[in-house]
Amino acid sequence: MLDKTHNMSPLFRELANFLKYYSVSFYTSNVLSLLHNVEKRLPTNTCLPFSKKILLTTRNELLPCEIISQKYVMGKVDKDVIIDASEIARQFNFYYEHFQKKCQHCYVYRFCGLCLFSSNNLDKLGTEEFVCENFHNQEAFQIKLHHIFSFLEKHPNDFFEVIEKVVITS
Repeated sequence: MLDKTHNMSPLFRELANFLKYYSVSFYTSNVLSLLHNVEKRLPTNTCLPFSKKILLTTRNELLPCEIISQKYVMGKVDKDVIIDASEIARQFNFYYEHFQKKCQHCYVYRFCGLCLFSSNNLDKLGTEEFVCENFHNQEAFQIKLHHIFSFLEKHPNDFFEVIEKVVITS
């Protein structure tokens, strides 16, 4: 086992994220993807609302997970659970539609890792000012691949460490 600082290094994490989506392990751990002839891919690595988690805040507000800012509340719990599913769907469709315009030209869309709610400028979405901080053109992608494979050449056992032992969460 490698030391903890090596496993937490940015290059090791980048390798792990790359292998998450580009190795056979992705398809064997994501059984549903084996059932489809055409891979359906949403822009970014954002989860569908409430598909994995639900967070209840101390203010009785519902969030899809713990990393999302409370300004993106998706429901409330009082005497009843109040969730406006059509408004949530409308908002997510708006986000996805605008991110898709950027993602379709991005070379890392397969292993983006960005939750749109963690985007620094989500409030500028739909304007010319919006820039995805994870966007990679061809040149940036080539540099990223060079870093990943150079790291793997220096640390070949990391491939097996990632595939066999590292648990990567979305």
